[in-house]
Amino acid sequence: QAFSHHPDIVIHLATYPRAKIVNDDPIVGVPKIINGTTNLLWHCSKFNVSKFVYVSSSMVYGDFTDGQKEGSKTKPKNIYGEAKLTGERLTKLFMKRDNLNYVIVRPSGVYGPGDMPDRVVSKFFDLAIQNKDITLHDGNNKVDFTYIDDTVEGIILAATKKIANISFNITAGNATSLRTLAENIKNITASQSDIVDEGYNKLYPKRGTLDITRAKDLLEYNPKTNLMEGLKKYYEWLQNKV
Repeated sequence: QAFSHHPDIVIHLATYPRAKIVNDDPIVGVPKIINGTTNLLWHCSKFNVSKFVYVSSSMVYGDFTDGQKEGSKTKPKNIYGEAKLTGERLTKLFMKRDNLNYVIVRPSGVYGPGDMPDRVVSKFFDLAIQNKDITLHDGNNKVDFTYIDDTVEGIILAATKKIANISFNITAGNATSLRTLAENIKNITASQSDIVDEGYNKLYPKRGTLDITRAKDLLEYNPKTNLMEGLKKYYEWLQNKV
């Protein structure tokens, strides 16, 4: 039914929003990601779709430091990252087999209005608002947090620009430590929460800033919202939501 109107472009966003869901229940999570992607790829080939946009994850890289480029090695550290990487490989195989044009998008730390309550930024806000302890898994670990509007812009550019068969990091291009994130959220909410660091979690990779030069050059992608601006916008939305 979704393909009955013969779409020109398909953007594949259907997946679990948190790595923890798939890592905790891989028997359910992995088939959902891989089978769902295969289903869409098959239909894209059958209906002669001009471009397939696969929204992957920066988790495919595994451990990385600042300046991570798209061509770097992919070594996922958890089941979610491996499942998303398998989706990338399937996408490339359909391109080779059926000449299906694709673009792979790798976002990171997306947050903002509409976010589910159990992701890192939304969870920190909820705890801060209630003046409860904010628990970190390695406060020095960094994430390239990206405001939802910038992620959306990058995905639309990837879908509509006349470029194909390539991967893009679509992020803010400026990572922030989890401790700094928690401190910023405490300041914004005037919270009395304590920040508790429980140390490194082996299932989550060491991360940093992703290089978005390729997206800037080829897609004219230009993220506009820095972290503090984005956090304040999200907090305002949360207050109005209540």
